[in-house]
Amino acid sequence: MAGRVSSVLPAMCPPHDAAAALCERVAVVGTEVVPLAAAAGRVLAERVAADRDSPAADVSAMDGYAVRVADWNGLAGGERRAVAFEVETGASPPALPEGAVARVFTGGVVPAGAEAVAKREDVVETPGFAAPRSSVESVTTGQHIRRRGENAAAGDTLLEPGSVLTAPAIAASASAGRAELTVHRRVRVAVLVTGNELDGPAVDEAIGEARVRDSNGPALAALLGGPAWIERVEVAHVGDDPAATRDAIARLVEGCDVLVTTGGVSMGDHDRVPGALLELGAEVVYHHLSMRPGKPNLGAYFPGEIRGAAAVCLPGNPVSVLAGGVVLAGPVLRRAAGWLGEVNRPAVEVVGSAKPIPLTRFLLARLDGAGRAVLLDHRGSGDVAAVGRSAGLVELPAGVDHEAAEHRGKRWPWWTWSVSP
Repeated sequence: MAGRVSSVLPAMCPPHDAAAALCERVAVVGTEVVPLAAAAGRVLAERVAADRDSPAADVSAMDGYAVRVADWNGLAGGERRAVAFEVETGASPPALPEGAVARVFTGGVVPAGAEAVAKREDVVETPGFAAPRSSVESVTTGQHIRRRGENAAAGDTLLEPGSVLTAPAIAASASAGRAELTVHRRVRVAVLVTGNELDGPAVDEAIGEARVRDSNGPALAALLGGPAWIERVEVAHVGDDPAATRDAIARLVEGCDVLVTTGGVSMGDHDRVPGALLELGAEVVYHHLSMRPGKPNLGAYFPGEIRGAAAVCLPGNPVSVLAGGVVLAGPVLRRAAGWLGEVNRPAVEVVGSAKPIPLTRFLLARLDGAGRAVLLDHRGSGDVAAVGRSAGLVELPAGVDHEAAEHRGKRWPWWTWSVSP
């Protein structure tokens, strides 16, 4: 099918608008309960609340001695106080007797009656007794005590639904006594690589000069194989045949939540993907975007029985595939996964020249020791050698000359090769 197909958004719309419009039509996957030990990297589908105050009691922030402030500060030279007891870690101590102190360790419960903790290095210790060093300042009420509930009160929200369960989030869940968590199931993703010219994964074999080793399938397998919230279903290949393309898409979409295709998506006579999608009843949200690389991108979704399944269809050139994978497929995958967090994309200073064009540009770059993005010399969206040397992409708005005086010192969005935020 030649030509641009009819779409919800007009041709040459900005790439971020296109991704947002497709995200609006994507269904969020269902949920499942998993053990805490298996939850790392998954997307949380419930609120996690503190089951008790944190800390659950007043505890010491230092190794030292629990004291009454006036009693301790009032000791004259040579005076000392008896150590009534040592607070056993993990146990609740008795109340502090008048005129005595208690030895306590970091995290230990501060006994009732104690008003501060004198850190050990500020104390003169003799067997059974303790006294303040003359060279240190007086203690103050509450000094070196972490108060009950100062981190969170019982019932406070620790984690919101839609957050990725990082190591700190797992720590917070464990502290709340959670042995299991409700998470969104993994997003099932299938990849379809199109093109008669492509050879499969037998990369050690010699091939003819008219043939091309497929780098798109392995690249997307790597890009989509990292996050714990993605389940890659299959990487398939189909030639430039209309019926075969339609049948491959139909089969893959039945078993996945998001289909990512490469090639066959532009306006040539052998670009079969748009026609196949229309035959299968897909609604095209965008076709051809104001971006480089990757102008011929297409995004669609399937209503009806497979409502919510999305198709992110990328051009065939390897730089376009990876750029579209992070810029267009990434938001759709996160939406399907139930991820609701903000993407705080870092901004970087850019070193190197790039001619302004009336398209949003995503430029291959590496990072130098100062954290600046150094633009790479490359030969277009087919330059797989350059993409192999890159660390990510710098985004420059349409028409912007980043070297112009008005932009000097400005920082620009940086995209790493990842669909995870």
